[in-house]
Amino acid sequence: MGLLTRGILALVVPGAVLSFGMGAQARELPHGTGSGATLRTRTFAVLGIGAWEGDFSIDDQGRSGLAALSTFVKQERRRLQSEGGGLFFVSGSSLTGVSAPEAIHARLIYPRFNLFHHLRFDAIAASADEARALTAFTDDRDFERHPFVSLNYRAAQNARPKAARYIIERRGEYSVLITAITNGPEPDFASDPLELLQREFERQAGANLRILLLEGDGPGDAQHPEDEPADHGPARFRGNRFLEILGESGHGLAPIGDPVVLGETAFESASLIYVSNAASNVFGRLPTGPYVCTIAGRSVCLVYFHFREHQLLGVEQRFVELNGNGEASTWITPDPILLGAFDS
Repeated sequence: MGLLTRGILALVVPGAVLSFGMGAQARELPHGTGSGATLRTRTFAVLGIGAWEGDFSIDDQGRSGLAALSTFVKQERRRLQSEGGGLFFVSGSSLTGVSAPEAIHARLIYPRFNLFHHLRFDAIAASADEARALTAFTDDRDFERHPFVSLNYRAAQNARPKAARYIIERRGEYSVLITAITNGPEPDFASDPLELLQREFERQAGANLRILLLEGDGPGDAQHPEDEPADHGPARFRGNRFLEILGESGHGLAPIGDPVVLGETAFESASLIYVSNAASNVFGRLPTGPYVCTIAGRSVCLVYFHFREHQLLGVEQRFVELNGNGEASTWITPDPILLGAFDS
């Protein structure tokens, strides 16, 4: 079943018959979850940001920016924790938007704070440039326990620090597997990460949720010439093409024929794919199982997964416009530590 939403709140219940309109909400509780049920529902949110490319400051109207995002993440994390759930904060490629190691360092490390520690990122999908640059930060204490991840980055794997192949995050008795496929050429990056993805999914079969971060083609690169230069990496593992292979069609997420076979158990548990640097904000579900959120520019995609006794009950999603005019919400007071830190 295909599902497409654009900036509206949607609740998706596995196996339910769905109907959507602007501002509509579909809801159907499985058997045994009525008013007499005593088991506790736990909600875990995944907040993903797109390719910010180092553009962290607010605009001239005080909208967006990492300062407002920091406050929003802290508030949402506290709220979910108080209810027995939790939040996972991830970033698509590219967070810094630069390639030189010294420039990457300058975008992440400031006199008053370390950016990825201050915002408590659970995972940052490393772009090809960011993955390579990590080898320049050996013995740099600012980069200890950095959250960069790339499943198919294999250059200098023995260096410290390096991009992790995957990250396991836990919130109580629930666990999440987070990984990313980096768009890059041989020999630094494995040419066929699909096999690696299947292997890790099988090894971490006990994870309650799996998150895959992909780099999109950007709003101006919708076409994929067959003779794409080799230095762009295998075209089918760029975000948009990867979704086409898995089952994207037309303007929505629907079957286009036989998808790539990841194995019968690859997407058995709840799975979420984030595609940053996309042409537009779209939320949907592939026929192979995973939910998909494509993120344009500096957009923020927030997805809630509702569990009871480790069973997925439903999924809610919305795109968050920080201090914007597009949704009725209170003004988010920017984080004072970050406010003004990114102004040039």
